[in-house]
Amino acid sequence: MSTVSVIGSSWIEESIIANTDITASKNTPSSIYQYFSGDMRNVAYTLAQLGCNTSFCTKYGNDDDTTKMWNELNDLDIMQYGPTIPYKLPRLVSVTSKQKTLKFYEGSEDFSFQTDDLYPHASFETSDYVITDITDNQVLELLVRKSLKTKWVITRFVPNKNILSHVEGIILKYEDALQLGKPMDFDRICYRLCELGAKWIIITMGSQGIYTYRNRMSNYFEGFPTDHGYQNGCYSGFVAGFIYGLMEYYDFPKAIHFGNQVANAINKVPESTRKDINEFIKK
Repeated sequence: MSTVSVIGSSWIEESIIANTDITASKNTPSSIYQYFSGDMRNVAYTLAQLGCNTSFCTKYGNDDDTTKMWNELNDLDIMQYGPTIPYKLPRLVSVTSKQKTLKFYEGSEDFSFQTDDLYPHASFETSDYVITDITDNQVLELLVRKSLKTKWVITRFVPNKNILSHVEGIILKYEDALQLGKPMDFDRICYRLCELGAKWIIITMGSQGIYTYRNRMSNYFEGFPTDHGYQNGCYSGFVAGFIYGLMEYYDFPKAIHFGNQVANAINKVPESTRKDINEFIKK
């Protein structure tokens, strides 16, 4: 069985969605959803749902919500690692209307990973892939140098050149890529990143589809069709589905397609994961 390790974010997400346009003159009816989230927690959950032997390393809070999250992942046979922090599990609140989305994060800096934390290096070394959203170059360099044979996938961050030589691939959102340069510069930027070691780069671009760069060639893939054009769906769902596709020895385009299927499935529910993912994909 393919094995994958995931290390990084977890929190509670509270999504408030306005049912009508927000105005200053009256109360706005809304729908409120609360669920466990965090990109890496979601990736681990979905990979386990798809049948991968999955481990998850994060920093856990010290409250009842953390216990519930731990139990939920444990029920999926996900091996869990990481210290307990003497704070409540972080919370991300998003308020969405037709005009915009506002996000508010409540959590201690102690939930960030540090170089002196204890990491499950043995698990990383024996995994086919390790996926992370850590954005600290010192921590990443420490981790990759202790598991040089593992295929590391970095999400939402471009590490420095010392780390890139050990990186399999990078998956960014469009807003992450725009911090590197304009869309017309993506080919040049990705060429440089691959020259420094990464084998492939993926940028999820919303209605513009998915940009990929590998083997010195760029390509575009459509997302899934909606009434408003093509969308990428759930980002963490795409990451999980794509990595699952690679581990199942799919070719690169087929893995992209499977990532889209998973992203589409999760995008149809308010939560960031769903328990019936396999049934949905089979339809």
